[in-house]
Amino acid sequence: MNVGIFNRVNSKNRESDGMYSEWSSLPLEGGGCGVLGAVGGRDVVLAVVRQLASHQPSPLNTDAEVEWVLEVIRYGLSLPLSEHEAVRDCVRVCCSWLSALLPPAAPAQPPPPAVPAPLAASPERYATKILSHLHNLFVPRHNESADLISKQAVLCHRVLRLARSLADSASLGSREWRALLLLLLAAASALLAPPAPVHGAAEQLCERVLCVLFEVWILACHRCFPSPPLWRTLREHCISWRHRAPLTEQWTRVSLCLTARLLKHMYGPLFPVMPISDEDATLVPADMSAESVMQSWYRILHTIGNPVDLCHPHLIAHTPHLLQVIFFV
Repeated sequence: MNVGIFNRVNSKNRESDGMYSEWSSLPLEGGGCGVLGAVGGRDVVLAVVRQLASHQPSPLNTDAEVEWVLEVIRYGLSLPLSEHEAVRDCVRVCCSWLSALLPPAAPAQPPPPAVPAPLAASPERYATKILSHLHNLFVPRHNESADLISKQAVLCHRVLRLARSLADSASLGSREWRALLLLLLAAASALLAPPAPVHGAAEQLCERVLCVLFEVWILACHRCFPSPPLWRTLREHCISWRHRAPLTEQWTRVSLCLTARLLKHMYGPLFPVMPISDEDATLVPADMSAESVMQSWYRILHTIGNPVDLCHPHLIAHTPHLLQVIFFV
């Protein structure tokens, strides 16, 4: 892939705006509640998703019916954790429907929810909307029991596994890649944005969601290079999370892997090999082009700003997201 059109962002080195000053970051509002939030949507969700999550053939035969059900699922994913079974069924339906993007696999046991004919015929038509609705699953629920929060974490882990599978094996277009990266950014933002709820899902998911975010991001750099607005969104949020150890750990891990591959491209096999753990040996795809490696390395390196800032509490305390919490919450 030729990513030369992005080279001009490399000359932007002003600390105030960064190298993406000509682009705006993308909003991460999440899926929202839709119209059902105002008309007793809970009862509709309970009545609809139970049937959809069963193993029976799908009753949905038209695009309009699928679109309507997606609005029901959108609201269902935002329900309180006390409605765990409904939320779980919504996640099962979303995962089953998104799996239509994947190559055929051996039948699962128990069978997953059936995929409607319109979605099976054109899964990419609905994929971006489903991925957007899944933002709601990661939104922290306040004043919930530890048991319910653990159940939420299990559902989130399931979606993260699916996100990794989609990045690995699905034939995604630019719109689907964008929606997938925005889902992972929104998930990380929902879990890591201050103030974090005490004993919330972030404690169980923080490391995993960041790991998947960076792994999928590198795959996107190989297959559908992210646009400057996506890079700016990643950078802005990573700077607001950089005081968290899991963020710097994942950033270090990815930066080292890209550096090792870049050195190999620049100096050839005679240059001493940078030691990389067996677990991370395949993090950068073997057939990723030298240009994509170079562009990804440079951008990832600048994703958390100047790491030395972490030694200066007065700088970290003036991170925009932290200031919003202090003065407006």
